[in-house]
Amino acid sequence: MFNNENDELRKEEPILYLPTFSYFGDYQILYNLKSNLVFKTMEPEMEDSNQNPEFNSIIFMCIDKTLLLDLCDLFPQTAENIKRRSKERRLRFMQQRNTNSHKWKQKLDELKKKQNNSASGKFSGNGPTATADHQDGQPSLDQFFSDEEPENFESQKEDMKLFLNKLNKRIDVLVDAWKKAENMMSKMGDYKVLMEQAQKRKEAE
Repeated sequence: MFNNENDELRKEEPILYLPTFSYFGDYQILYNLKSNLVFKTMEPEMEDSNQNPEFNSIIFMCIDKTLLLDLCDLFPQTAENIKRRSKERRLRFMQQRNTNSHKWKQKLDELKKKQNNSASGKFSGNGPTATADHQDGQPSLDQFFSDEEPENFESQKEDMKLFLNKLNKRIDVLVDAWKKAENMMSKMGDYKVLMEQAQKRKEAE
């Protein structure tokens, strides 16, 4: 498992290894979130792959998003248990993600700076306190990050409408240009015929 490449402190450094029979993608479906993690299959060493052919095969068993949500509706008590456990799994993933995250490091640096300023008397009052989602790089259980925001399908539909409108306008311009060119070509053909007729008349005289 890797952090998103746009947020990595150290490029291509794994943040977590999922063992055999692990699963992932559950909390993204259950809470309609985008994945801010990258999952890759491990490439075995040549010696291991030669000794055990099974190292060359990675098998995934997948369940359709709609089917999973339908099962949750059918068994609500089990669904609540699955959702709770998925949040706990996500928390573990996010803790590991933050060990190689530009954004999280920046948040912690800003918090330390505020705490130092408060301790030196630059701020009045009680000063900032370390919240649960900033202690030792630990996000809170219910804290979702901005790069996990759910897909806005209505916005996507509007964007598609704008795109299609622009595309239609461009197509209209192309069609008009094609009609003008066709008209000009037909006129040029008529002009050529007239010139040939005029040349024949001239030769006949």
